[in-house]
Amino acid sequence: MKRISVIFTTIALILGGFLFNSCNRAKDIIPSAEYAPYISAYTGGLLSSKSTVIIAFTEDIPEDIRNDEKKSKKLFSFSPSVKGAVNWIDNKTIEFTPEEGALKQGTLYNAAFALGKVMNVEKKLSNFEFSFRVEERGFRVTTNPIEIQEDNSVVVRGELTFSDMVSIETVKKMISAKIGSRKEYRNREKDDFGKSWQS
Repeated sequence: MKRISVIFTTIALILGGFLFNSCNRAKDIIPSAEYAPYISAYTGGLLSSKSTVIIAFTEDIPEDIRNDEKKSKKLFSFSPSVKGAVNWIDNKTIEFTPEEGALKQGTLYNAAFALGKVMNVEKKLSNFEFSFRVEERGFRVTTNPIEIQEDNSVVVRGELTFSDMVSIETVKKMISAKIGSRKEYRNREKDDFGKSWQS
């Protein structure tokens, strides 16, 4: 009995450590299939830091609910907290737009939508919980061969490609070039998605 007791204690300690680590590890929330009759689509998975959060419903939401701005602002909640604005795109779609810079790269956000305040659902389905993760920012640098002009000036062209959209201010901080003590950097161009910058 003593040996069995020792083995059981060891197993209990291992399981306890596993459960403790599991509870402290952030996990994605996968909504139940029970929400399918009410929600046709929602924003989840890996997002850009510039993304909005959208929920589409299977039926029209009454106009009086859609026109109540105060109540609409309280329909979404996030952990960690995210500030932003709420608007109805159409009769079946609501959108949350985070404030500039509110979504942090590499962060998992747990979200909840007060479904019971816009549709008649069972009490257990009154809060629609889901999650999304903001993509880590990464970048790649490529440069073309150095060009020597007829006047002996040097031209270096290159491209920065990011995993997420970035502003020109961010790009300015990352790139610099000097000729002696004089800084030179010009011809910044970006693609339609703000992810690729050329100089």
